[in-house]
Amino acid sequence: MFIKKFVYKTMPQAMDAIKQELGAEAVILSSRRIRAPGFLGWFGAQWYEVVAAVDSAKVQDERGAQKSEQLQQPVKIHPFVPQAAATGTFLDMNALQSDDPALPPLLQRESVTDRGETMKVSAQSAPGRKPLDTPPAVSQSRRTAMELVDRAGAPSVTLVDSVQAMDSTAQMARDIKDLRMMIATMVAKEADAEATELGLLMSHWRETGMSAELIKKFQDFQSAEPTRSLDDTIARFVEQTLTLPPRTIRTDDRCVLFLGPTGVGKTTTIAKLAAQAKLRDRRKVGLLTVDTFRIAAVEQLGIYATILNIPVIVAKSPDEIPGCLEQLAACDLILVDTTGRSYLDQQAILEHQAVIGALSVDLIYATLSLNARYAETKMMMTALSTMHVDALLFTKHDESMLPSLALSMSAEFNKPLSYITNGQHVPNDLFEADLHTIISIFQRRDERGGSSRAIARMDEGTDD
Repeated sequence: MFIKKFVYKTMPQAMDAIKQELGAEAVILSSRRIRAPGFLGWFGAQWYEVVAAVDSAKVQDERGAQKSEQLQQPVKIHPFVPQAAATGTFLDMNALQSDDPALPPLLQRESVTDRGETMKVSAQSAPGRKPLDTPPAVSQSRRTAMELVDRAGAPSVTLVDSVQAMDSTAQMARDIKDLRMMIATMVAKEADAEATELGLLMSHWRETGMSAELIKKFQDFQSAEPTRSLDDTIARFVEQTLTLPPRTIRTDDRCVLFLGPTGVGKTTTIAKLAAQAKLRDRRKVGLLTVDTFRIAAVEQLGIYATILNIPVIVAKSPDEIPGCLEQLAACDLILVDTTGRSYLDQQAILEHQAVIGALSVDLIYATLSLNARYAETKMMMTALSTMHVDALLFTKHDESMLPSLALSMSAEFNKPLSYITNGQHVPNDLFEADLHTIISIFQRRDERGGSSRAIARMDEGTDD
């Protein structure tokens, strides 16, 4: 509530003042007659004292409207006429008359900061600013000069435009600062993620059979070229670690022997390779097995031979091998399955050496499992090396997901890879261990060896 006291000679004068200042909504709280002090307290004139009140919000609204109206009064900006550089003198604006034809050409070419346009500054754009007094009327000659300057096409700059430009520049500076902070945060997160990813990768390699020497070698690769991407470093590491090229079955290989411990999947792998050679390469394939130690080993190989419609011969001892080879004389590819034994047993090694001696072998594969432990596999490879192994064949990639053990054995024993199996399906779950495929697997782009060759489905009863 806004309360004010009004003192006037007459009551109508007091009422008019109340309406003008407080508005028609004002309420009279009290009124009385008072006497102004006269000479020695006598002869004082009679006055009226009226106390009126009104809502405070209405008073503020009316005062704000009056102030805004004052601020919106037009303000004229006088034009600035630059010095004439050619003569070195100033133009006298008062000397220009309304009948002057035009300003000198030099003045027309100069840019003028203001054109004398009227600017309106609202209370919102300039809070608390006092309204400028309108300058006195200019002479006719000055008005003529202003019109001529307008004809020259000088740009108009208002106070509002200047404020907006300053706000825009400040906002741009803030945006640039925020962008820099965002980029710095992203770079820091990327570096942390790469460090975390590298640590997890090394741990995974170690768990899947990568030797400590190879892990140290990879870390040296990474430290030597820290700006290189992780995938590029992996590619260079695999290429320089793996023994190349892979040793797969060639057309001039006639007798291929498979060695390996029990349970690694030699028989199933032989069936896959036999199916590939018959269905894809159109070769005449024969199977020879000396595995009479494991129960149902001969029956399992016989089932695959029946499906592929290829011969299978059983040799119970090394002495029977020459006769078996005569029965397979028409075949241009003979795959030999051996007994799965522990090669830590010296007797098993001697038996296999006798089998190899009875054959004219072109290629010997050491068949190993990727889900075996590094130490045991290394001991097995040490024993198999005495039988002149040519290449490594790894199984059960679907159970290990990463052929770290294959890379370690290839590097330590200087033996190339040949094939990797990744399932039980015959003949599809087998692929050649070429460099591109191994790199892709280690780059985590192909966890199941997606570059495996899809062989045509076996057709039971297919003839040559």
